[in-house]
Amino acid sequence: MRFFKQLTLCKQIRILFAFTILLTLGVGLLFYQVSCNSLIDKEKQYMYYTLAQIAQKTEDITTSVSRITDTVADSAAANNLLRNTNSSNAWDYRQSLNNLISNMTRSTPSISNILLLNTIGEVYGYSGMEYSLVNRLNAKYHLFSPGNYPDGFTGLLYDDQDDTYYFANIRTVFDNRSDSALQVKLGTCLVIVNCESLHLACSNTATTENARFLILDSDDQVLAWNGQRDEKVESAIIQSVQSNGETIYSDRIAGEKFLISQYPMLTLSGYQAISATPYTEITAGLTNVRILGILFLLLTLGEFLLLDRRIIRNITAPIDQIFQFMQRGPYFTLHHRISLENPHKINVNNEMGSLIVQINTMLDQLENLTTTTFQNQARLYELTLVNDRVKLSALQSQINPHFLYNTLNSIQGLAYLGKTEEICTTVSALSAIMHYSIKGEDMVEVQSELKYIQKYLQIIEIRFSGRFSFEFDIAREILHSKMPRFLLQPMIENAVSHGLEPKPGKGSLILTGKLLEPNILHFECRDDGVGMSPKIKQKLEDALKNLSNTVDLYQVPEKQGIGLLNIHLRLQLIYGAPYGLTVSSTPGEGTVISVDFPATFTTDSSFYCPKRDL
Repeated sequence: MRFFKQLTLCKQIRILFAFTILLTLGVGLLFYQVSCNSLIDKEKQYMYYTLAQIAQKTEDITTSVSRITDTVADSAAANNLLRNTNSSNAWDYRQSLNNLISNMTRSTPSISNILLLNTIGEVYGYSGMEYSLVNRLNAKYHLFSPGNYPDGFTGLLYDDQDDTYYFANIRTVFDNRSDSALQVKLGTCLVIVNCESLHLACSNTATTENARFLILDSDDQVLAWNGQRDEKVESAIIQSVQSNGETIYSDRIAGEKFLISQYPMLTLSGYQAISATPYTEITAGLTNVRILGILFLLLTLGEFLLLDRRIIRNITAPIDQIFQFMQRGPYFTLHHRISLENPHKINVNNEMGSLIVQINTMLDQLENLTTTTFQNQARLYELTLVNDRVKLSALQSQINPHFLYNTLNSIQGLAYLGKTEEICTTVSALSAIMHYSIKGEDMVEVQSELKYIQKYLQIIEIRFSGRFSFEFDIAREILHSKMPRFLLQPMIENAVSHGLEPKPGKGSLILTGKLLEPNILHFECRDDGVGMSPKIKQKLEDALKNLSNTVDLYQVPEKQGIGLLNIHLRLQLIYGAPYGLTVSSTPGEGTVISVDFPATFTTDSSFYCPKRDL
């Protein structure tokens, strides 16, 4: 879902269309499959009922033949004839048997011959017997040989001359005068039956043109079938039935899928009925449904393609054009307009066309408004620069009197002590400092600021007579970087006046300078003086945080460090709010004053200040 949401609107619409088409196709295929399954289920039921009818007809035929065979075999005429073949009554017995057989054959037209065989193989038939057929079948299958066939129905008997299929029913004839426990065999009754009645049973129940119905004997030979014979297909069907024990199942035969059904073997004859119906004929009734489904799918696909074209042309293409236009950035969009011609000619009368026209109109108005705003901002910026210059001048003017006041106090102290040489050195250093302060340049190199600091520290050394040690740790790479003038002196002055001077005994001050990433100058003034109390430190931090203009400097008590506030405000006026001064102090341990501001480098180098003690 997250991947889908990240796609463009055009791709989302097309994916939805494709999904809808696939869903429609899936529903259609499901409907078709359900319909096919329903037809197949009905066909399975119909096949089973049809096979049951064929089996019932076969059972009726074989039962009728079996009843006739029993009737003839158990008749008194047959018994008498087989017992008294040479008696003077043999003619009467034969005539009586002929009448019985004649009546039996008239009741069942499918019976071709009814014969009696004695134990030595002599044949007795009725007067209408077709001896040529019986002789051909006997020559091929040895029907007259005693013991060749058990009682019951034989398998398939084929007569090559008349191309006709037969089967026979055999029944042993016993002497009906004997005790049932001591039966004496007199001969055999043989009834030969034409398979035409079985063919009719198969043919009259055919469901489709190529549906196959077969009746098999106990040796799985085909007794009867419907339609034209195809022994190759019939053999494949029989092999499939032999290898599959299911009543109804599907199998592929000769490259075609068949629905095959088999009915249980008949108990009387041992015959079996099977059917095989091609699936193509079962589902033939769905051909129109399939054609209509394909037409519906094609129409739906065409409709979706047309709808996709219209949506892409009238909705997503304009939206994509607007999106691509907006992706070009604010400067491009402010000076260009969305085209109504490319990549598609957009209809300005619809909603998307009206939206593009409104966007172009809004951009025209925005360009005019932006031009006016830029002009106003330029004038305001000029006024701001003038105001900042005034503030910087005020801050610069605050530094000189404050520093001069402290230095003159130091000279006064030396005069009281009568230290003429120190006074000369101090005045010389003060003169150099004053000359440095009136040069008029607001930005100086770091090395120039350090020279000025050295002059100031000479004054401090004379005043406090070596009580403090001072150390510079300035990276060579920053010596030619530009920095605001008189930025470091107030930090050192604050450390001496408020940190080291109140401390009993010796003290030390370390000034470090280095370049931080990305291109930031970092100065740090560290002393081991008395530090600040938490209350004073908090007031100073609040003043640094809330300082906004030069007027605020006059509201801060001097002991809080007016010089530090001056430094902080100057850095923010020159470089912006992210830059300025930070304070870290611990009572009894010392104070660390740090400043950060961007570095600007010059090309030449003539000064380097190594670590040293003053």
